[in-house]
Amino acid sequence: MYINVSSLYAEVGVYFPISYKVDNLIIHEINEKITGPYKLDLVNKDQLISLMVTTNKATIELEVKGPDYYKKDDIKVWALYLPYYRITEAPDVIEAYLHFFFQGAYEVLKEYNVKLEDLEHVRDTIKKTIKSSPEDFFYDEEKERTPEIDLSDLDLD
Repeated sequence: MYINVSSLYAEVGVYFPISYKVDNLIIHEINEKITGPYKLDLVNKDQLISLMVTTNKATIELEVKGPDYYKKDDIKVWALYLPYYRITEAPDVIEAYLHFFFQGAYEVLKEYNVKLEDLEHVRDTIKKTIKSSPEDFFYDEEKERTPEIDLSDLDLD
């Protein structure tokens, strides 16, 4: 089993200003400190657990929905609806994001007997890593935006 983190924002202009580098750090730390020690990598060996972060302006409390199961590829996708304003208006956006993300992750991973304190330890390790070099995890909208693709030169007729 491998745990992945992704995001999908369906409401225009609504997103968390969190760098993909933070999500990559979460993926690395969860798989190293949870998947391995709990031997989840030996259970359902080829299964992917995807924790998909999403939100909208109406989301005021954490909601965990799912899983959607894709049998052919053995993927379970859980949607973590994180509270939009409670994160974006927090004094420390990354800390608020990590708080709600790991609450949601626990709701999913407790089914695999993962202990809350172990996830909290992972969260705290991530916080320390980010605080030790915040410039490495800074969200730069210009750099992280998907570039627009100019298709005007293509003959699509």
